[in-house]
Amino acid sequence: MLDESHCSAHCYSETRQIAMDVFTCGSTDPKKVLEYMRQELDLGTISVQEVSRFVAEPETQLALADAPAPCG
Repeated sequence: MLDESHCSAHCYSETRQIAMDVFTCGSTDPKKVLEYMRQELDLGTISVQEVSRFVAEPETQLALADAPAPCG
């Protein structure tokens, strides 16, 4: 399903909880990955927290805009 990036699940059987991490790059939408998981698994009640990774300084962002995609 993912041709780039990854997802992982950390299971806590004593509390019947799972913490999932979905890391994507390129055009892969992490929300679509979560929706697929919800369709395939009975996840029950979920909460989502989005965390931006590797936020660059504005001048770095300009330089990166012209660089090739890191996961392309």
